[in-house]
This record gives sequence, C-alpha cells and structure tokens, in this order.
Amino acid sequence: MVTEEKREKVGIAGYIWFIFAVLFFSGAFRDAPGALKLLDLNTYLGTFGTIVEGAKPGFVGQGGSGLNDLFAVVLTIVPGIMFCMGVIEVVDHYGGLRAAGRLLTPILKPLMGVPGESALVLIANLQSSDGSAALIKALRDSGSINQKQQNILLAYAMPGPALLGMMVSYGVMFYDYLPCSTGIIIIVVLAMKVVVAELMRFVISHGLKEKKKEGV
Repeated sequence: MVTEEKREKVGIAGYIWFIFAVLFFSGAFRDAPGALKLLDLNTYLGTFGTIVEGAKPGFVGQGGSGLNDLFAVVLTIVPGIMFCMGVIEVVDHYGGLRAAGRLLTPILKPLMGVPGESALVLIANLQSSDGSAALIKALRDSGSINQKQQNILLAYAMPGPALLGMMVSYGVMFYDYLPCSTGIIIIVVLAMKVVVAELMRFVISHGLKEKKKEGV
C-alpha cells in the first residue's frame, strides 16, 4: 500500500499529471476540435480500416468460431491495454497517482473502501473497459491497492463498462425510444456500479470475519 509519507511528497507536477490523466481517460475531449483531440484516449487507439468497400471496419470478420476467432479478438484488445498501462506508468512516475491518493482517498475510502489512486479506474471505465482493467492491474502490481480493493474495483468495472462510449455510439439509435433523458440513465448506471462494488466489499468483509471466527 502507498504510505502516508509517500502521499505527502506530492509536487505541483503530480497534480498536473493527475489532471491530465483525468482528462485523458474521461473522454472529455472525444469531440474536441484540432489538437485538443490529442488529450483523448480514443484518438490514440484509433479504428481499423475496411478490407473491401462496404465491409465493417476490422480484420476479425463475421461468423468466426473457436480459438481462431478468440485469438483474433484478443489481438484487437492488446494494443489498447498495453498503451493504457504505459500511460499510467508515466503518470505514476511523475507523481500523478500520489496526487490522486492525497486528494481523493478521503472520499473513495469511506464510499467504496479503495484509495484515491483508484479514481483513474473509475474515470477510465466510462469509456474503456479494457483500459480500466489495465489500470486495475497496474495499481495492483505497483502495490497501490491490495487483493480486496482489486476485487472491489473489478466489481465496479464489470457492469456497464465504457458507459459514455456506448451512449454516444450504439446508444444513439435508442434515444427516440427512451422514456427519460440520457443523463438519468447514466446516473442510474453509475449508482448501480457503486452498489455492486459495495456488495463485493460487504461479501469480502463478511467472509473474512467468518474465517477469523473459524480460526482459518
């Protein structure tokens, strides 16, 4: 775990890198003009081209099955995961994660039982399921979170991943049929993600208590 002593050693650069990471993973500059798009993760991930006119972008194709199709799908995921892990390493190197810990631990610790460094996972999950999974692994490998906190974050990340990305892409076709505004849907989904994380937190804590009682 990140010690209080390390959290205190946060310079201005750390806060600047934390702000950059928030903007980068949040999708705030998804539709920004010109060079501002460089502040968005999806600008770097890009898209696959088409092989023939009228085909869907990508090389996976349609109707595949078995290990061949699985391997092709995994190949499309790997670049994004590797890139996100590289970005978070840079942010951590310059103190961005320590800045997040100092600013947000007082909020996230009582809310979900996770340190402030986890804020980037919650933000990245809004537009990238793979990216948020990579961030959880990076935090676990660096010792910023423990096994229990990792499971809580995974419970948060699994339901409704890439929420904003889906809402502005596939979700557009359903807008005319929605009985409420998209803002309400986003709020409800985010609230349910927190509820699921809390359920995981409760299950883990209850299980640990039971093991202590049994002397395991």
